[in-house]
Amino acid sequence: MSHSTASSSTETIPQIVSPITAHQLNNAIPQKLKFNKIRTSLELKLVEPVIFFRGKPEEAVGCVLRGDLILNLAKDTNIRKLVMKFVGKTKTHWREDKKSISEEREIISHTWEFINSSKKSNYNNTINPFRIKSLTNKFSNSSLNSSSTYNSSSSYKTPLSSGSHTYPFELFLPGSLPESANTELGTVTYYLKAKAYRSRLSPKIRISQDVEILRTLPDHINSQGIGFSREFDNLLSYEINIPKKAYPLGQKIPIDMKISPYIKKLKVTGVRIQVMEKTTYTSCGQKVTDSREVAKQNLETFGKNKLMDDEEDGDIGNVFYQQTMDLTLPKCLRPVHYSCTTPLISVAHDLKFSFLISLPRDPNVQNSIKHAELKISVPITILSCKAIEDYVILPSYEDDSFYCPCHPEYLRMARLVLGESEGNRVETCYNGGYNHHKLNVQRYNYNRAPPSYEDSVVEI
Repeated sequence: MSHSTASSSTETIPQIVSPITAHQLNNAIPQKLKFNKIRTSLELKLVEPVIFFRGKPEEAVGCVLRGDLILNLAKDTNIRKLVMKFVGKTKTHWREDKKSISEEREIISHTWEFINSSKKSNYNNTINPFRIKSLTNKFSNSSLNSSSTYNSSSSYKTPLSSGSHTYPFELFLPGSLPESANTELGTVTYYLKAKAYRSRLSPKIRISQDVEILRTLPDHINSQGIGFSREFDNLLSYEINIPKKAYPLGQKIPIDMKISPYIKKLKVTGVRIQVMEKTTYTSCGQKVTDSREVAKQNLETFGKNKLMDDEEDGDIGNVFYQQTMDLTLPKCLRPVHYSCTTPLISVAHDLKFSFLISLPRDPNVQNSIKHAELKISVPITILSCKAIEDYVILPSYEDDSFYCPCHPEYLRMARLVLGESEGNRVETCYNGGYNHHKLNVQRYNYNRAPPSYEDSVVEI
């Protein structure tokens, strides 16, 4: 018997796999393995990154601090309490004769209670009187203390679902508040500090953020500029004109100078302009001062002009010297502080002009050419590098503009691009790694306020 074997070939049929949708993939992953985009934290978002006061403390109208406190929860959480505090402090500290001298004052304090389950009261707001006396008087030790309470439940805990919970806030800041300052021996600081209390075994959720207050001159005052003319010892007259009274750090100051000789053969051979900074600190009734040069610019040639070409050079009234130059101010990252007057810290700036003058030779005396130096001091207001017009007006959120290195957004991007350590180094550089010459300390036991910026001081 013969058996016939039938050979069969096995054909592989390709399987068609339908694509998995994102919804199916999401359902296939166990709940515990899913990536949670929300991290339990607190965020602070301010509407105005910098608060600007216009004018002196006694005339500034103030401004509103406003923003959102955002509570991010990765899961449903019972919150016992959510509070935030705005605090302003000023402090000075130095050593003298092996003794430490320091003083600290609280300027303002305000508390918001967004959630407080242990209380059964409605929203309330109380403000205690606060005033800062004029700059010529001592700073009042009283401070602005206020509180706001938001109650949503009378139970012991307030259950909140996972996600982001936003709590808007606002606070009127009087224009009499001193501006922020960060000098070598003293500071004026403002900050927001928020805490969220969970169960007693869970750590608190915290956040803290600095708030910067700056002061500028009103436009109608700043546009008046600086201009004056004087006569000097029957030898010459001089004029100095500057378009504005105040300039931000990093900007250029256009200066127009003119000298008209009253005697023949008088020549102007050059000029040196210095920016001098004087910082006065007060602590426990004592004062110290630090005076130093923060910028300098030399001009070797000075423009010579004639009113009439056919007259001789030596004719009185025909020759005058006139020159226009731009003085560049240091940038904000350098150890230079903007002008300010606060209860314990005062920073003032002067422009010092030194004109080099050659007097005519006396024919009766050999080698009688004399060289003289005319010195003039002019007070000027130096503003923060943030006090530029575009910044004060606040551009739109879509505007991709340049950030100053001291801007919080610049520091945030520096951490993202350079890493946390390098970003912190950049911030430390801005916040004050001062290392200049030793202080020239002078003692004062009397209360005398520094001169106002509007006063014209001329030293010969």
